[in-house]
Amino acid sequence: MKGLIVAVLAFALVAFARYKIFELDDKPTAKLYDKPVWLRQLSLPEKELPEGYTRAPTDNPRPVKLEGAYVTVSKLSTANLPQQNDVQEVLVQSLVSRSGQPATIVTARYPNREVLERLAESYKAPHYLITDVYLTWFDAVDDDQLALVNAAFAAHAKLAKDQRTRIEKAAVGSNAMLKFFADLMVGAFGFVLALFFTKYFLIVRTTEE
Repeated sequence: MKGLIVAVLAFALVAFARYKIFELDDKPTAKLYDKPVWLRQLSLPEKELPEGYTRAPTDNPRPVKLEGAYVTVSKLSTANLPQQNDVQEVLVQSLVSRSGQPATIVTARYPNREVLERLAESYKAPHYLITDVYLTWFDAVDDDQLALVNAAFAAHAKLAKDQRTRIEKAAVGSNAMLKFFADLMVGAFGFVLALFFTKYFLIVRTTEE
């Protein structure tokens, strides 16, 4: 009897894991792959910097609080970032051209896309770029430099988005394989348990007769 109870509990545990813990019942859709890039992914690598630009000697791109960005970027007060209380973290990148002209890229992370979708008409290139849950502000000496820096960052953001999508597709594919093997396990376990029940009740019935 103890063996039967253990078998039933084990089957219930496997079935619960299959249908609840792993949450494998969702059908793969484009929405599953459409996840925001990580903020650190938006840091421009050397090979993708705008033409004629290098990183400023003081550049150390890492996520900081908005208050910290105001300390390091004096012109950020002119960026007019919307709903600043919602900004979760900021990535600051400082560049310098061959002629010594500075350019600054400030990327602010918001809690969801809906906040920024409503602002798309007001925050446009070359001063701004909206990507996923990020609003990026650009500062440079003139509009031509702004457009150059904006284009380089937009191209990198697209590459980062493609990379994140590939990662999510791999994760979804792994979950699909996990679902397949979990189905096999649940089915096999259920079959063995059914045989166990049949044998147990046949023994009980034979004994009673």
